[in-house]
Amino acid sequence: MRIVMLASGSPRSDMSARPVRLGRELVKNGHEVFMLAPSADRRTGFRREIHNATDGVTVIIPFHLATKYATINLIPYIPSALLHMIRLQAQIVYVYKPTPISVLGFVGKVRCSTRVVLDMDDLGREVMLREGNARWKVALVRWCEHFAERHSDGIVAASSFLAERYHALYPLKPLVVIPNGADSSLTMTSPRGEPAIVFLGSLN
Repeated sequence: MRIVMLASGSPRSDMSARPVRLGRELVKNGHEVFMLAPSADRRTGFRREIHNATDGVTVIIPFHLATKYATINLIPYIPSALLHMIRLQAQIVYVYKPTPISVLGFVGKVRCSTRVVLDMDDLGREVMLREGNARWKVALVRWCEHFAERHSDGIVAASSFLAERYHALYPLKPLVVIPNGADSSLTMTSPRGEPAIVFLGSLN
């Protein structure tokens, strides 16, 4: 099955860690996976990074600028990403954390009746609000999230809180809970010479 994943952050940044890990597992299960993502984001200091493939996941970087002004960067990114979406003709589109550049995945649903799956690991609008982002940016992400929630064919939630929320809002919509976790490939050797997994998370 051909799956196209859309993320709002660079494939190497923590903003895309969740879809990258899932994409790797989907490839192992025989699926053809593509990821559309920018090569620079605010977590990487808007520095361009080149990505060709990530353990079988084909990374496609739509054309965009790499300035410190995210809004300006979006101007060429959106039409470029739309062209890639049309060319790839995905059977399933996976939208991670809806923003103006990832919610483009719903174009496939309108054009080709492609199924679209929404993945939420938090409420981005609430995070942006607490980070002190401009009100218009928070409102734009809020609209993207509401649109994606309503029009997705299924929802993947990272927590029981989100699962309960979406089940209450959309009781007939398919819902799966996939929590975040440590990457088992990140290992190191303990002083005893035994394999050990080191994982740093946050509790808040």
